[in-house]
Amino acid sequence: METRYWPVVVEDHQGKRITCVVGFPIRPSEEMAAALVRQQLGVGVAVPDHLRYQEGACLSALQAAGYRLLKVGNKKGVSHVA
Repeated sequence: METRYWPVVVEDHQGKRITCVVGFPIRPSEEMAAALVRQQLGVGVAVPDHLRYQEGACLSALQAAGYRLLKVGNKKGVSHVA
């Protein structure tokens, strides 16, 4: 399956909006997008133990790191990034 690229918009604790581009074959769910942007934001990919087994663990871990997920891309994505 071809990788497509999706913009993911997050907001940091100071209210600054940050757009990250993630590669995934289909439009990622909010949970998957939260997992993918953690790498780009430099907060690590491992979900803390106290959050690991709860529903929405990646979103909770992103929020615990001081970020809030605002938006996951459009419906089509793009097949390449310039």
